[in-house]
Amino acid sequence: MRIINLLVSVVSIVRYLILMPLLVGLLFLGQAFAQCTIVGDSSQTRYDYTWEQNAMPTADMMMINVDCVGHTVIQVMPRVNFYVTSGINTLVRDMKPSYYFLNMTVKIVQVNGNEYPGGHFKWDFVDYNYQTLSGQTLFDSYGGRYRILIENHNAEFRSDKDPRWPWPSVVQEFVTFSNTRGSLTFDTRLSFSGDINPCKIDAFQIKTLPSDTISFGSLSLKSLNEGMSFLEPFSIEVSRLPESECKDLIKPYITFFSDHARRSATELILDDSGLLLMIRDGNNQAIAYDEKKILGTLELNAQKFTTNYQAQVRKDPSKTLSIGNFNGIVRYIVTLR
Repeated sequence: MRIINLLVSVVSIVRYLILMPLLVGLLFLGQAFAQCTIVGDSSQTRYDYTWEQNAMPTADMMMINVDCVGHTVIQVMPRVNFYVTSGINTLVRDMKPSYYFLNMTVKIVQVNGNEYPGGHFKWDFVDYNYQTLSGQTLFDSYGGRYRILIENHNAEFRSDKDPRWPWPSVVQEFVTFSNTRGSLTFDTRLSFSGDINPCKIDAFQIKTLPSDTISFGSLSLKSLNEGMSFLEPFSIEVSRLPESECKDLIKPYITFFSDHARRSATELILDDSGLLLMIRDGNNQAIAYDEKKILGTLELNAQKFTTNYQAQVRKDPSKTLSIGNFNGIVRYIVTLR
């Protein structure tokens, strides 16, 4: 993982996360959206992860943002589901793998609001155990926006045997957001395949151009106080790796996000600097943080494409500017569908 450093005099924009979408399912119970709603693309209520035989190790990730209004109970499921344990035991007994590894972590952060201190939780599907890395498995909150980051750490399954029959998928619940009007549960559905999908994220390279660092140089205090904005261009390139067997048409999506406080949906407050940071697309439109947008299209048999952006800083009209260098962190996730 690489972090984006955004400075007052120097702004660095670095690729941070690459994501495959086959990870988390969203199970809606009762009036799930009465108080808690998913930000952005809420139409996809179930995501699957497929454990592929003899595929290269992969580290899949997914980010979901949830808005809750009013009293909300956040409950983490502190165990590996019995059916997951039983299913993997059966798979291992039949396939006799020389090596297998599968664990997932969920990190929850409150983006807007300050009641929930956050948490980091781990489910190990090989040793069949659960671990609280930080935080609490049960917490009462009073609403706000929450970011859920699910990571699948280098999953791998090595076996020379052919599957005798399709392995039934199994479901592991991760976390539930509940209130008096209903609940919203996040889970993963695990499947196994003897075939390898050639069009996973591993088949592509994603780069920030012209380099991992974009510099604003020195900014004029006088110009900032007069209301001037400063813009610096950067691009994101998606290309097929030379060894990739994927020749399909691909439509990646991108989501920019940050832990910094926000003045609006499109502007970050850069701590005590008195500056605001915005990302603009190639049409000069401001991009909302935490919202999934189309990054571009990699046409059939095409090798790469590039999408242009601009980073913009300006003075916060309600703040006094501070002199010096100030850091900011922005991250983005690229999703392949």
